[in-house]
Amino acid sequence: MSITDEPTNIALAYVDCDLYSSTRAVLRFLEPRLKHGMIVAFDDYFCWSPSQISGERKALLEVTSDEDKWEWTPYVQFGWHGASFVIEDKSLTEAASTAVTRERPAYKLLAAAAALYLVMPFDLIPDFIPVVGHFDDAIVLGLLLHAFKQEWSNGLRTLWGARRVASQSQIA
Repeated sequence: MSITDEPTNIALAYVDCDLYSSTRAVLRFLEPRLKHGMIVAFDDYFCWSPSQISGERKALLEVTSDEDKWEWTPYVQFGWHGASFVIEDKSLTEAASTAVTRERPAYKLLAAAAALYLVMPFDLIPDFIPVVGHFDDAIVLGLLLHAFKQEWSNGLRTLWGARRVASQSQIA
């Protein structure tokens, strides 16, 4: 990259513009360069007057109001005046929330049945028989943990598959 080339791969952008118009110009410059995991920090994000919000915050709210691709997640507040944001690809966060919030009633029923079996005094093999009495309880717990492990693995596979697809589309 020569001195005259504009940066294309930005990991951290520190915006210290104070004013709305200059912050808006910087954000417009950054828009085509945004990427998942990038951090944008605003030095005067919380510097407002009694009659209006800060110029940096106003510019950010305006730019992100019609944003479809990027999520600006609050990251770290520094000092009394500054705030930073992590840029996240909405397709990745939606895939993650889908994988996490997916509900399986069968697993809830399985967990309830296993808990009921473990607390009931009447088992397939009575618990008062030494060693062997708890063997059936261990089998029930093992089956339940195996089912949860399978569901967890499927959720992670779904999440990482979506991330792989999104990262490949960013490269292209």
